Amino acid sequence: MKRTVDARGLNCPQPVILAKKALEENENIVVIVDNKAAMENVRRLGAKLGCSVEMENLGDGEFHIHLKRGDIDTAAIADVPVSCNASTGELVAVISSETMGSGNDDLGKVLMKAFIHTLVQADELPSRMLFYNTGVKLAAVDSEVLDDLKNLADAGVEILLCGTCLNFFNLSGSTGAGRITNMFEILSVMSNAARLIRP
Repeated sequence: MKRTVDARGLNCPQPVILAKKALEENENIVVIVDNKAAMENVRRLGAKLGCSVEMENLGDGEFHIHLKRGDIDTAAIADVPVSCNASTGELVAVISSETMGSGNDDLGKVLMKAFIHTLVQADELPSRMLFYNTGVKLAAVDSEVLDDLKNLADAGVEILLCGTCLNFFNLSGSTGAGRITNMFEILSVMSNAARLIRP
C-alpha cells in the first residue's frame, strides 16, 4: 500500500527528511508539497536513491511526487545527505549553441564538451536543460557528449530539445537523449526558472 507524506507548509529540509524516513519503511510513497523548491528537493532525493519518480502538478503550487524504490538497502537511505540547494529555486541550463563562447568554433566545441562533462560532476545539477539552435546537435546520436547527457538524464535532469531546431538540422529521429519540446514550453521553463546557466 502506498504511504502518503503530507509535507505542505513545511520548509526545507523537512519535506526531504520526511520522504527519507518514509522510504526507509515503505517501498512506495507519495509526497505532497506546495512549492517548487520542495518538489525539486524530493525529486532529487528519489533520483539519488534510484527510485522511479512520477510527478503530478495539481496547480496552485501543489505537487504530488510518487517515489517507488527498487532493490536498495534501507540503511543506505539514511546515509544520503539532505540538501537544500534547490530551496533558492529551480536551476535551468540553457544550451543555445554547440560551442561555448564566441570567437574560435573549434575551441568553443572543446569548451562545451568540458562544460557538460564538468556539469555531470557538479554538486548541484540543473533540474532541466534546454537545447535549441545548434545546441540540439549535442544530443545527436554521434555527439561526443551524448554519454554525459545520458548520465545527466539518469540523475534526474530533464533534457528538452527544440523540435523546430531538430527539423531544421534534419536531426528528428537521430537523437540519443532527451525529448522534443516546443517554444511554448521553452519560454515557460525559462520564465519560471529562478536561476539560469548560459555557457
